[in-house]
Amino acid sequence: MMLDKARAMADGKERGQGLVEYSLVLSLVSIALVGGLTILGGQSNGLYSHILSVVGSVAASL
Repeated sequence: MMLDKARAMADGKERGQGLVEYSLVLSLVSIALVGGLTILGGQSNGLYSHILSVVGSVAASL
């Protein structure tokens, strides 16, 4: 009986440990995504501005 309780407690701890590991991986991935978007955000904004200016000049010439 005591062995069954010990196994049940061990299973719960391992399940909790897996949940913590998944949350850590998820948080690290989200931090990496935010960092990547921050770095590339200015470049993509410049690209969109350039595309809009080219499309605007082509539309004006029509």
